[in-house]
Amino acid sequence: MATVLDVGLFSFMLPFFIFLFTFVVLYALLSKTKIFGEKQVMLNFIAAFCVSVIAVFTGSLTGVISIIAPWIVFLIIILVFLFALFQFFGIEKDKDIWDYIGGPTVVYIIVLIIVLIGLSQVFETQLSPFTDANGTVIQEGKSVRSEVIQTITHPRLLGAIFILVTAGFTIKLLIDKPA
Repeated sequence: MATVLDVGLFSFMLPFFIFLFTFVVLYALLSKTKIFGEKQVMLNFIAAFCVSVIAVFTGSLTGVISIIAPWIVFLIIILVFLFALFQFFGIEKDKDIWDYIGGPTVVYIIVLIIVLIGLSQVFETQLSPFTDANGTVIQEGKSVRSEVIQTITHPRLLGAIFILVTAGFTIKLLIDKPA
């Protein structure tokens, strides 16, 4: 029975979405950076098209894009809602809204984190110290993900982060002069 939540068609159309996503991103980057020159629109189109076709047939890249694309779309939707919220409250200039959000640098950092997480999820089996060359698990119950979570939640690391944050706020409050 066909439902609204049926995602079978999305998995069938995944190569088309990957082609479209890589083509749009590459064409935008090539047009913005003007690597091939000022008036080379056709060359930008051909280069983006060729790389996008190659990306469809590369299994690893397909996996990375299928992981990071939904998160980037989610980030764009959140940004649209934030801009709409700020404009609803009367802030009209985009520069002022970016100042409240933290600037485009925050968005770039979030996209970089999304890409790194996507890369780590796709290539975890190849780079994991807990598996051999065939992908079989050497140490039961251990994976890169579980070890990273165990390291981040270790009491010594959490205590060190707390001390650093407290010291940072203390220094900031000591330096700031009261008005």
